[in-house]
Amino acid sequence: MILFCILVAAVLIGMGTYRHAETTVDVMTAVDTLILYIFTAEILVKLLAQGRQPWLYFKSGWNVFDFLVVAFCYIGTGPSAVLRLLRLLRVLKLFSNLRQLQIILQRWPRGWNRSL
Repeated sequence: MILFCILVAAVLIGMGTYRHAETTVDVMTAVDTLILYIFTAEILVKLLAQGRQPWLYFKSGWNVFDFLVVAFCYIGTGPSAVLRLLRLLRVLKLFSNLRQLQIILQRWPRGWNRSL
């Protein structure tokens, strides 16, 4: 879901370079705000998952990067659009973890993949 949000946010940034009708801009702004809230919720869940040691969240470079991107988006200043586009690097991270993903899918209960 997070990767999907990253891709949608990148598309919204690309769409923002063109002129649109006011209603389209309103929809794009609403979707962008929703995605920001989803990224914020992701950070909060990861922080809460650390229990009594929330500072451990910041040991991962990806977590620090995500935190900075979200912080810049709330502040509304700085290179937030560029940082949001750099979030696409997380998609590349997925490919580096492809082996782990294959292991998970192999262990997926056999009855579930029929519905996909």
